[in-house]
Amino acid sequence: MINWKIEKEIIKNIDLTMLLDELGVDYRNSGEYIRTVCVFHENASKFNLALNRNKKSMICFSHHCEQHEYNLTDFVMKAGNIKERKEAIEFMAKLAGLEIDNKGWNVKPIQYNRKKGLMFKESTIAYRRNISNILPGGNKLYLKESDIREYHSNLKEKKSAIRYLEGRGLNEDDMEDYYLGFDCEEERIVFPIYNENGKLKAVSKRIFYNTDENEFKPKYKCLGNKSECLYGYYHLMQKGLDTNNVILVEGTFDAIMLQKYGYSAMALMGCVISNYQLKILKEMNPDHIILCLDNDNIIDEDNAGKEGTLKCINNFSRAGFDLEQISVIQLKGNYQDPDEVPATEFRQFYERRIKGIDYYLMNQVR
Repeated sequence: MINWKIEKEIIKNIDLTMLLDELGVDYRNSGEYIRTVCVFHENASKFNLALNRNKKSMICFSHHCEQHEYNLTDFVMKAGNIKERKEAIEFMAKLAGLEIDNKGWNVKPIQYNRKKGLMFKESTIAYRRNISNILPGGNKLYLKESDIREYHSNLKEKKSAIRYLEGRGLNEDDMEDYYLGFDCEEERIVFPIYNENGKLKAVSKRIFYNTDENEFKPKYKCLGNKSECLYGYYHLMQKGLDTNNVILVEGTFDAIMLQKYGYSAMALMGCVISNYQLKILKEMNPDHIILCLDNDNIIDEDNAGKEGTLKCINNFSRAGFDLEQISVIQLKGNYQDPDEVPATEFRQFYERRIKGIDYYLMNQVR
């Protein structure tokens, strides 16, 4: 049994954004809070659970679930479908870079194993691989190509979804190349996510129309191990694009559109790079890595894209990357996402990119 003081220390040191990304939980930034769908009561659909970034406390605005004395460990157990409290605490400890002794009485920083300069927590990735394929109720989730083929066939019959994709700049060839699909039951567009060898690793499903009901649903829903791959890596290999200069973006549409422009773009499927994605990049060994995350200050004073860029640069540094390799594209004007920028203007942003270390120093020192 892990001492409650140790649990409290681990919660204090956890990064909420990284935690939610690892759990595959959709969220919205709201000042000092992060809003997500409450995991403690059934049939929750609105972003009514607020997690305090600093205190790591929570408030449920619909059912006041916090009155049951739930803490972040309980949240992780629910969101990750983890049965044992000890297991959830150990998962958070590894994400926080902490190691618990065998008796559960003391905690210390993890001693990373370095391989070619890379600090990589294989145990965390193996742990995530085990729990992220479990559906609520304890049933295994098996991602099959036959399901993807069915989704793809469904898309051809869903004219409204095709019109939406065309409005986002995609044509029939793009829908075929990226093998997009449609889930008729959930009314979501489906993006299959493959690793560099073409093996299906995860599925991302996106709402494509706005209704009062959808307003409070997560825009994206991901099944599988999205943190174990970079969306678009397999496609850029198939297209024969240059992998010496890669651009990292947040979302699927961003990666697809920049690849259409001729750039070697891959999506993190979030705003923070995972340890496994760092390992993939280490094995790719590109000459230059360019970050181009969302310009979220258009819609939110708390710019998640900027914070994500800073965390990515920090993670690159911790993993032993040469920061001279890292640069940042800053979207300007009314452009929030890279896929919104016309090709000629994006080229201008690309040419004006700045060194990652300069971006970090300018934005980290306040």
